[in-house]
Amino acid sequence: MTMKTVSKFFAIALLAVLGGCVFSLHAFYTAEDLLFAPELVGAWVTEDFAETWEFTPATDKSYKLVITESGGKWGTFAVRIFRIEGHLFLDLLPAASDMPQTEYYRDHLLPVHSAVRVLTIEPDLKLAIMDPSWFEKFIAENPAAIRHENGLGWQLRKNDAVPQKRSILTANAQELQSFLIAHLDTRGAYFEPATLRRRKT
Repeated sequence: MTMKTVSKFFAIALLAVLGGCVFSLHAFYTAEDLLFAPELVGAWVTEDFAETWEFTPATDKSYKLVITESGGKWGTFAVRIFRIEGHLFLDLLPAASDMPQTEYYRDHLLPVHSAVRVLTIEPDLKLAIMDPSWFEKFIAENPAAIRHENGLGWQLRKNDAVPQKRSILTANAQELQSFLIAHLDTRGAYFEPATLRRRKT
């Protein structure tokens, strides 16, 4: 797949790509890094209207984000926006699901963080994420670059769970931030930015 094709796919199906993010057990921010950007609040849509990202204010410099696909599927996240060395990022953490689940099942779910780079908010919301394929290759060649665990994860497809190789970051916020910044300009580390436009009311 070429970078142009990946960029087009990312713009059309941002949520699907986020399903393949680089994940961390710990947050990418510290309290000192947080800010609140009121201009982020509102509904944003991809260029083909395939997805909507709707941010609403929550508590303590945080947002509730609901991502809705055109087919009706949706997911809810707790979001924080933070700044490191002049660069803005979102930290996404899945919120509790409204789906009926047994307590024993819920006890096996481990929420993880992902980071999304924010290039602009106004007039358009431009986002970029780290390419998990690049990350897996990089970490295999440089295992001491950042603390992580190699393991086997699962990707849900319809009513089945498919095994998928997945490394997860275990570093603290300072180490995570250094890693993000170190690879801002590394070729192939980030997908091309996706553009979302504010939905007109």
